Order: sequence, then structure tokens, then C-alpha cells
Amino acid sequence: MASQMSYDEATAKFEGYLSVDDDQPLTSLAKELLQGTNADLKGAACLAIAKLRLKSELMLHGPSSNAFPPAEEALKYFQESENKKGEARVLNVLAQASLVAGESQMAVLKAKEAQRLANSLGELKLAADAFDTLFQAHSSVGDKTKALSAAKERVDVLRKLDDKKTLASMLTTVSNLQLEKGLKEAATKSAEEASYLLKASGDMEAERKAQQSLSRALVQSGKVDQAPTRSKALAALERVASAVERRNEEDYQRAMYDLDETGGCTDKDVKDKLNPIIAKDEEGVMKFLRKMRAPWLAKGQATKISEFTKVFFYLGFRTGGIQYGPRYQCVTAYRQGEAVVGNALSVLQPCEQSDTWEINLGYHTGILDGALQTGAVIGVPKPY
Repeated sequence: MASQMSYDEATAKFEGYLSVDDDQPLTSLAKELLQGTNADLKGAACLAIAKLRLKSELMLHGPSSNAFPPAEEALKYFQESENKKGEARVLNVLAQASLVAGESQMAVLKAKEAQRLANSLGELKLAADAFDTLFQAHSSVGDKTKALSAAKERVDVLRKLDDKKTLASMLTTVSNLQLEKGLKEAATKSAEEASYLLKASGDMEAERKAQQSLSRALVQSGKVDQAPTRSKALAALERVASAVERRNEEDYQRAMYDLDETGGCTDKDVKDKLNPIIAKDEEGVMKFLRKMRAPWLAKGQATKISEFTKVFFYLGFRTGGIQYGPRYQCVTAYRQGEAVVGNALSVLQPCEQSDTWEINLGYHTGILDGALQTGAVIGVPKPY
């Protein structure tokens, strides 16, 4: 019977149920445990319900959280049974729910409380989770200094856990944050370690992101020839130039996407490749580039329009701890001029994954949020 489970067994069961799409097994087990008298098991059930609600809200990016009531109920049960590990777990969930509800300062307070309790218990995994939530909370209010500090703290804990895959992912995030703050040497070291850890992991996507970060750090450090994605960047740039010369819009967009993904290209590379093509037919090339809203417009232009494609634009948010789902990736953004503070323009359009009813809304929530996202373009470093 479920009521005869231990707390750890129930927690493991719930974690397994949370990883699948079917909610029925979790809700059935929670209902059964809540009918019993064991405070730990009732706390585990309430916490699982809170996590399930939070999981749904994170996918929908809702403006509030209905995870609070069951999480607070779980906290009450764990305090009754003096289950400190359970309390730490609940505090972290309350921090995450606060983030969903837009209460960033409360999220910081709850995450710090969870982290301190986890440290006092010697629970490294719980401490790592709390530092991750703390990183997200600081990122949500734009405090990149504190976000970087929390990310580095999580890296230190992950080293002790010997969780190489998660450690590599966090090191990539740390590298991107360090690069934003101009810490080029530190960013290079973080990305190099992430790439090394991922070589034998088989996780191609994580390794690609680490190599992209390493390439960006090396390019900004003036060591472009050492960038691991250098050959891919030059090949993509060759395709960009070919598409411009042929005025092929589809090939240009694909090549630009691939170029965005490498991080191994400089402004000089672009100018050296495009200037000869511009010289042959400046009017025709300029017309095409303007139509494609290209980030490079001409030799010696007084104003430069920088395009932030979806990949680059939302990568910036993701490395800062804000991961927008596809329904909220509605922005293609442009910035005028090279100054840190300038003018920004966004083209807003519901994504292809939107349902018909969403597209027909007078004020689609993703579009409204996208209008606010445009402000992030001002002051964002150039893609290349």
C-alpha cells in the first residue's frame, strides 16, 4: 500500500511521475497519501502537486502561481514532522513559484533560505538547486553581478557532486555572463572547461553551445584563429556571401542562422567577404541587404542597423536565466547605431506553433510581452 512507503520512496516516485506527460499517476498517488496520517508522506504529496502546477505554469509563462497553496501546506506538514530536507525542497519550490508570479525579491529570499538550510544539512543537491533558483531570480531583475555570483556558487557545488553534464552546462552559462561583463580571460577558461567535460558526453547540443561560447570569448579576446567553430563560421559566411551575390533570400536566412550559431566570426571577416560583392553592384546588393534587414549595410555608412535574429536575441535571454517558450518568441529586433543607448525597433509576430485562436486574439499575450522584450536590444553587444 502507498501509505506504507517511506518518505524517500514517495519522493522518488513523485519525481519519476513529474518527468512524464501523464499527470494521472501523480495525482492518484498524492490523493491516496493525503488520506493517510503520515505527515512526511502528506508533505511529499503536497509538494508534488505544487511542482506539477509549477511545471504547467512554466510552460505557459503565467503571470501568477497556483503552486503556493499546496507548497505552503507541504511546508506545514514537514515542519510538523521536523523534516528539514523536505522544508528545503519546499522553500525552493516557493522561490520558483514566486518567480512565476513576478515576485523576484521574494524568490531571492526563499532561495537563500533554501540554500542555507541545505548547506546546514550537508545536502549538496538541494544546495545546487537553490543556487540555480537564486541565479534565475537575480537574472529576472537584471542584476547580472549577483546572477554571476550565484551561478559560480552553483558551479562549486556541482564540482563536489561530480555532476559533469550539469556542471558543463552551468559553466557555459557562467562563460556567457563573464563575457557580458568583459571578463574575457575568465569566460574563455569557463568555456574551455565546459567543452572539455562535454567531449565524451555524447550531448552534441550542449557541446555545441559550449564551443559557441568559447568561440565568442576567443573572438572578443582577439584570438579568432583559436576559435573551435572558426572553420564552420567561415563556411557559413561563404554561404552568406554567395546568397547575397545571388540575391537568394532563403539561402541567406539559412546561412545567417548557421553563422549566428558559430560565434567564430568578426566584423572584419564580414567586410572582407561582402565588400567585393558590394563593389560589383552596390545598388543591387544594398537593396537586397535592406530587404533582408541585414546587420551590415555598406562601406562607411553613417548609421548601422544591427539585426538580432531570434536565435541570437533569445539566446541572450536564456544565458541570463530567462527561457522563453516558443509562444513567447515573437520578436525580430533591430538596433540603430553603434552607441550603447540608441533606438530599437521590433517586428512582432505570433510564432508558427501558435494555435488559430491565439493568432486571432486582439492582444496576444506573447505579442504584448514581446513589446517589452524590445528594450533588451538597447545596450546588447553586437552579434559579431
